[in-house]
Amino acid sequence: MAHAKAQDELQKRYEDGPQSLDDPEVEHMISQADEMMEKPARMLIAQAGLGRSNTTGFNLLDHGCGTGLIASCLQGVIQPSVLSSQALIESFLRDTLRIIRPIGLVAFSVPHASNGHDGGWVPDLRSALESLPFQTSFPDPMPVALHGKPEWVEPEGIEAELVRHGFVHIKVETVDLIHPVVSAGGFLASFWMMIKWIINTYWTVEQKEQYEDGFNKILVENLQIKHGGNGWDLKSTAILVTARTPQ
Repeated sequence: MAHAKAQDELQKRYEDGPQSLDDPEVEHMISQADEMMEKPARMLIAQAGLGRSNTTGFNLLDHGCGTGLIASCLQGVIQPSVLSSQALIESFLRDTLRIIRPIGLVAFSVPHASNGHDGGWVPDLRSALESLPFQTSFPDPMPVALHGKPEWVEPEGIEAELVRHGFVHIKVETVDLIHPVVSAGGFLASFWMMIKWIINTYWTVEQKEQYEDGFNKILVENLQIKHGGNGWDLKSTAILVTARTPQ
């Protein structure tokens, strides 16, 4: 399956990361996630028609699906030839249609194919990688659809898939978001897990042995020069989707 190593390494970052809620790194990661995702979450809720004006009760099925934990684990135990015939995302849609009652509402958000690229975190990291005395295999552009389903990071593809599965009243919106970064050190604190993931995915064993320990320092120094010692804004792009099950 496409980007299997990248997806597997990303899952390892979650498994190997600090586990205690009292850990300062975890606390910072949670606060950063809240700060970055609160706005698109609120916009998605509004797009779903939920708010203070609601006067009747409703049943909420919150299917929080992150970077693909189940898909990543399956890649380690199922033969690729078998996996290639499976449609994990399509199975989720079929389950949604089965579980939610007629004219029930499904709402979800996904990163856009351009997320993290122009004005995002990827160019800042790439500039530091380019300052190293070797060339990494870090892809350009950086893949967003690690599950190998690029149609699910494009508005047109998402709408087409929902129509194909029988959903109605489909609304797909693309939103651009701004995330202030206080300093180069703040960037490192926010993206340390992604940096570790990229090193483990795209660096060779020899490159990691030579340069991994000092890369954080190189990154901070590079960003301080790039941004003149000041803070800067990062851009991200999300896709907000709502649809109803057929009557």
